[in-house]
Amino acid sequence: MKQTHARAPLDVEQARAIALAATDWLVERGIAPDPITLPVAYAIAGDTSAALRDALAAHAASGRAVDRVLLQDLKSRHLDDNALAPLQALGDSMQALLGDVAGTVDEAGREALRFGDDLAEQLQRIERGASADALRALAQTMVGAAHEARAHNAQMRRRLDAAMAEVGDLRMQLRQRHRESLLDPLTQLWNRRGLDACLAEIGSDDAALPLSVAMIDIDHFKRINDGHGHALGDTVIRTVAATLRGSLRASDHAVRFGGEEFLLLLPGTASRDAVHVSEALRLRVAALRLKRRSDGFVLDAFTVSIGVATRAAGEPFEHLLQRADAALYRAKDSGRNRTVAADAAA
Repeated sequence: MKQTHARAPLDVEQARAIALAATDWLVERGIAPDPITLPVAYAIAGDTSAALRDALAAHAASGRAVDRVLLQDLKSRHLDDNALAPLQALGDSMQALLGDVAGTVDEAGREALRFGDDLAEQLQRIERGASADALRALAQTMVGAAHEARAHNAQMRRRLDAAMAEVGDLRMQLRQRHRESLLDPLTQLWNRRGLDACLAEIGSDDAALPLSVAMIDIDHFKRINDGHGHALGDTVIRTVAATLRGSLRASDHAVRFGGEEFLLLLPGTASRDAVHVSEALRLRVAALRLKRRSDGFVLDAFTVSIGVATRAAGEPFEHLLQRADAALYRAKDSGRNRTVAADAAA
């Protein structure tokens, strides 16, 4: 959830000072100011998002570099308020449509009561006695009322059928939009919100079944980005993501955890099997060769480092992630392009 500090509107000089500080912050880190990076730097310089500040501090504490990929991830997670706007719009449409349905049902109910009252009145007149002509007139009145009620009910049914068809369509759109909000747009893997949905599906705190996780980081990714451009860097990320998808069972989940980092959730997978899966994945990535269509340039082989951890009985998921992350950094510190299993939970 995005958190912002309540504050008075900035005047021109204050805003100018923050903008200059944001630009300086980017230049000091060798990052070009652009529509992706500048809003994040501005929020950092102006201290307008506590969640963004905390995420950046946690990243810095890990010793990892601050680069454009990180800022793009921070922007999507903490500053893009429009990410869920389509869901809100669909929700508003659904609410309005259901209001129309309720009004139609209410109108049909009123019409049925009115028809019942008319019948009761006519029956009372018959009970009081009437001539043959009067009875004939009453019968014609009742038949006319019945035809009118039937026509009105048919109209109500058509309106309800159309409304319910539209409700079904909106429901499908809502499901699609909700799913899209859980996916990373670059890789179509789950994003951080999607990770929460995956954990809810597999039962993150249910230790009855084994659960292994693999933290994956593309080695020397900043070198690829800086040396060959962000477009090729994005292609590398998409290619690794596609390789992850091709390595998973139906019950497994792949998440873009941030920047060039990925997370695999492997439910029902013991430690030895998780290491085997991760090693096979590492070798598949190392065998990849990317060729740029525009000029035939072939990118040097790139690799990933992987840290694997398996949940201990009663272990919280966050602690499991921390152990996998520690294993990942042992893999990188020991030379990269390798898989390391985490130490046992304390």
